Amino acid sequence: MKPVKTALIGNKHDHTEPNFNQMKAHPEVFDIVGVCDLDRTKNLKPYEGYREYSLDELLAMDDLEAVVIEAGKEYEVGYALKFAEKGIPVFLDKPGSADIPRFEKFMSIMKEKQLPVEIGYMYRYNPMVIKAKELVKNGELGDIFSVEAQMSSRHPKDKRIWLGRYIGGPMFFLGCHLVDMVCQFMGFPKEILPMSLSTGNDGLTEVDYGFAVFKYDRGLSFIKTCSSECNGFDRRQLVISGTKGTIEIKPWEILVENGNQTTEMNVTSASNPKVFNWSGCAEHFKTEPYNRYYPMLEHFAKMVRGEAEMLMSYDYEVELLKTIVHTCGAENDVFIG
Repeated sequence: MKPVKTALIGNKHDHTEPNFNQMKAHPEVFDIVGVCDLDRTKNLKPYEGYREYSLDELLAMDDLEAVVIEAGKEYEVGYALKFAEKGIPVFLDKPGSADIPRFEKFMSIMKEKQLPVEIGYMYRYNPMVIKAKELVKNGELGDIFSVEAQMSSRHPKDKRIWLGRYIGGPMFFLGCHLVDMVCQFMGFPKEILPMSLSTGNDGLTEVDYGFAVFKYDRGLSFIKTCSSECNGFDRRQLVISGTKGTIEIKPWEILVENGNQTTEMNVTSASNPKVFNWSGCAEHFKTEPYNRYYPMLEHFAKMVRGEAEMLMSYDYEVELLKTIVHTCGAENDVFIG
């Protein structure tokens, strides 16, 4: 297996460091040629020893095979467009862009050239999400009529102020993962009812409580993401309800050791004689420790080498971003500045 010659562009996203650490941990998969556009206010230790290039220098490279772009939502799609035009596969951290038109342009170029794109939705590779999709595909839950998704945190005050640069705040930053999950299991909604607001925590006026309802012909789904919820991480969950059964993924991720996680899932079948009991009618599953970032990076490398297809289509990714932006309560662009 030949490692993919890859450059990192930017380090503004929260996932930059763990993503880069996984790239470094797998030299058989990634040949890191260097880094670009580092924010000097961030921790630079992970990038020590790697040559720093200008954007123009990377664009001029003849042997560069891929880029991982972590430059921040209001900037990175502009970088991605340059590499799309050059014909370079792109890993772009979620949700890909702060505005719809530039993301549409980027994806249209990638689609026209049939270039691999990976958007950093790590839950797509969560072992229990994968198992849930298999159960749904096999019809074991019957007709799905509702998905409920929660992903909250207790962010410090300065992080909540920073989130104020985006309409919807945490709904854009964290909620994008939840929108993706709902749309994968339910399809795209007929109507979106965004209801995000500010709790006023610490006297701030920035939006820190994200909530939205998705309307479908066969039911309602909702997502919730809050930046002021104490121990919100432990209550991150995904509930998928069907006519023949229900899946609850919770805890969605529990940190164990070496930056790895485990996930637990309960599956309840309507055919279980105990289904009308208060409790005790679910089959319980738990994963072995795994890394939340490496599977999507590995998949990206496989796509670059021609060994795998895109997990989701170009058209899906565009429609997903439109849905995320509208869920935030914006029309085309969530970036306020």
